[in-house]
Amino acid sequence: MKRILLFALICSFFKITNGQAVFAVESGTNTVFYSNLDAAIINAIAGATIYLPAGTYTLEATDAINLHKELHFIGVGYHPDSTLATGISRITNYFAFYTGSDNSSIIGIDIDAILMVTNVQNIFISRCKITSLSFFGGPDANSKIILSECVVLNSITANNTGNISDCVVISNNSIFQGQIAYLNDSQFVNCIFLYKPESPSPLILVNKNSVFQNSIFIGDNSNINGCVGCNNQFINNLFVNSNPQLYGDIDLNNIKGILASDIFVSQSGNTYNYKHDYHLKPTCLGNDAGSDGTDVGIFGSITPFKVGGLPVNPHVALKQIGSSTDQNGKLPLNIKIVAQDH
Repeated sequence: MKRILLFALICSFFKITNGQAVFAVESGTNTVFYSNLDAAIINAIAGATIYLPAGTYTLEATDAINLHKELHFIGVGYHPDSTLATGISRITNYFAFYTGSDNSSIIGIDIDAILMVTNVQNIFISRCKITSLSFFGGPDANSKIILSECVVLNSITANNTGNISDCVVISNNSIFQGQIAYLNDSQFVNCIFLYKPESPSPLILVNKNSVFQNSIFIGDNSNINGCVGCNNQFINNLFVNSNPQLYGDIDLNNIKGILASDIFVSQSGNTYNYKHDYHLKPTCLGNDAGSDGTDVGIFGSITPFKVGGLPVNPHVALKQIGSSTDQNGKLPLNIKIVAQDH
């Protein structure tokens, strides 16, 4: 932890003082610094961790965009209110995971797109804001992707043949603004679904053998599940619609017909907003209504959503840099680093 703290401090300091981003690449006891994210990715050995300072980055090299080795990316966070001292870590294009990139992870980054191109496994994505998430594996795909405390703006889709088998997406305490399409054997637990289904486009499109549990469905239309007889399970959820179409799939302990205005402390519409407060109102029927006895939605479970979405590495909470040196030739500098307990 001390090593990570030092890396974060050094990266932030160099970014502050000379405007040049510095990317620390850690592998075992060895650490190398790069001034270019493409170079950091290309030169990192399999299993390395790459720390992204605050800033907006566009990957240029094909070997940086298309990942064929296990890598771990840690940014400073995606939420503007929680990164006032540094700014967010943002990637304006995408990562594409190919064979060889199993067991990789992305934490604390705002990224335009993440693609699972071949049959990768065990990709962990946590506390990220993702514009688009797509799966392109073949019929024997065995992709086990874990989303934890993420915000996904567009639809999550697999190839539209609908034949992805064992495409296991486990999503915990995340917010989804778009459709969930062509994913089989997936679990969505303690999530919020903001999408307003419009016929003929249901929220859940050709998903099979999937579980939706302890979650909140904001859309007031009934067109929820567009897959008839697909063996999906809806357990201990809260629906705004009073009669959501679940097409004969398991419907257990769900609360239906709740006004959207009676659910959250502060929320409106069907789009994600940083300023909204997704905690449940004290009077909401979703309090303690989850199958585990905790709240439905992102603040339920034993690992609730972390407000602000900061990653677990130490966070630069304050930076004050003097505009000129003092009488002793020293530049006033005040940087406050705050450890994160989770």
